[in-house]
Amino acid sequence: MGAGAGVATPGSPQDFQVNVGDRVFFETDSSELTQQARATLEKQAQWLRQYGNYAFTIEGHADTVDTPVFNQNLSNDRAQAVFDYLQAHGVDASRMTQVGYGESQLAQPTADGVSEPLNRRYCAATPSQRCVCRPRCCWR
Repeated sequence: MGAGAGVATPGSPQDFQVNVGDRVFFETDSSELTQQARATLEKQAQWLRQYGNYAFTIEGHADTVDTPVFNQNLSNDRAQAVFDYLQAHGVDASRMTQVGYGESQLAQPTADGVSEPLNRRYCAATPSQRCVCRPRCCWR
């Protein structure tokens, strides 16, 4: 576990972010979940099943390698892949909404055509902290 692991109140959004992990990353031009992404999503699904009082938004993002239209569709596909995985692993679909942001909310600003792994992601934010994914929170 990283620095700060274990210091969050169990069941809090901070617990989710610090001890479970609030984002997964994708390969270039792909919405396929990597082995590492599936491992993180399994931990997320377990936590979300245990703490059923949270509804949340699944946000898909893309880097700037392809056209804006392609990246928008790709981010939608990434959000759908995460939604499908979490639902298949016991998270009630009524607790989840999903949205794709394409390349409009880069975690690491880049020029057009730049492959940036930090921008190819799904993210869930916590209400108590400004997240890397975007300035607004997506937990409710």
